[in-house]
Amino acid sequence: MDEAIASYAAAIKIEPDRAEFYVNLAIALHAERRFDEAVAACKMGLALAPDSPELHYNRANAWQELGDLDEAVAGYQRAIQLRPDYAEAYGNLARALQEQAEMGEAVTAYQRALELKPDYPEAFSNLIYLHAFANDISPEAQCSVAAGWERAALSTEERVAARQRTFACVPRQGRRLRLGVVSAELGQHAVTEFLQPLLEHLDRGSFHLTLYPPWSAPMRVRKS
Repeated sequence: MDEAIASYAAAIKIEPDRAEFYVNLAIALHAERRFDEAVAACKMGLALAPDSPELHYNRANAWQELGDLDEAVAGYQRAIQLRPDYAEAYGNLARALQEQAEMGEAVTAYQRALELKPDYPEAFSNLIYLHAFANDISPEAQCSVAAGWERAALSTEERVAARQRTFACVPRQGRRLRLGVVSAELGQHAVTEFLQPLLEHLDRGSFHLTLYPPWSAPMRVRKS
């Protein structure tokens, strides 16, 4: 990546008026987490091509990583204004809106991204996460979104192969199946938000559950 950055910089010295060079330089800088430099590269490119949706998009990506969500949202919106079918801009706009707790607007942006690009697994994944966290749609609707992710992320052959797998089931007559949950995220963490509904509906007559939270030694174990 360092060589790529050096090459783009050399190309800019040779042809400083080629806006696409700044796009590629910004992408490479972003990959190296040099976000301030990526913003600067996009700014120089926009001085040459102020209506470049790619430059607005990549600058917004860097702004988002830097935590300036207002600038990021404005950048994505400008990129979409310039290219209305920019699915990735809608997807990242949704992610920025989600971080701003604008859940309704985020859902709308994710849905628009998927209308434009039905095989967009990242948008499906983020939308699943949003709905699971917000608990704003029915379980059936969540399954429908998850099925969309499956279609986007896996080929038909991979889905068929997964469904053909079989697993041995040995009856355990007269005793509960012992389950252990080991996680450093038990407590005030998103993992617990997802785990709690499962634990609440677990048949305690069929399962013996032990949670192993990240407490200091000697480790205390919560049992049921």
